[in-house]
Amino acid sequence: MDELSRHGYLHKKDFLSDRLVFINQSKIDTVYNPEIALSHMHIHDFVELSLVISGSGIHRTVNDCSECHPGDVYVINACAPHSYYLNENGEELVVQNMIFDPTDIFDGDLGDPEHSRYCCGLFREDPMIAHVFLTSDYRQEAIRIMDRMQKEQTRKWLEWEMSVKAH
Repeated sequence: MDELSRHGYLHKKDFLSDRLVFINQSKIDTVYNPEIALSHMHIHDFVELSLVISGSGIHRTVNDCSECHPGDVYVINACAPHSYYLNENGEELVVQNMIFDPTDIFDGDLGDPEHSRYCCGLFREDPMIAHVFLTSDYRQEAIRIMDRMQKEQTRKWLEWEMSVKAH
């Protein structure tokens, strides 16, 4: 995904054609430069949940620039430009991404971007991004859940889609 993200717009069809979620880890290698940061951001037609696994860096959106550390979780709505960068010290930054289309996962109001319950109300305060911090225990549990989702999609055993949705 890193190589594609440099090209600007990411499409659901390139990641979710045969699965409900796409999960990968990215090592961020671009050092933050405020003069060109906006030109390195990408946008997509799906929701992205990003969990900072290790290192520290910068998460940049159109309206905000903040430091990120292990345990930071960003849920980025469709059509919200953003990107991750290394700090000036160049410490490695690893981010685990899970992308999905809410209309594939949620029924009714939860999958309707016009409704206040969209994505369980995550975007009520800010329609572009939600941010939370997970302690080490919860971070490890989130990684285990994403691993289980990945296994379900790979095996494609009976009712695998329901299992992924449940996770």
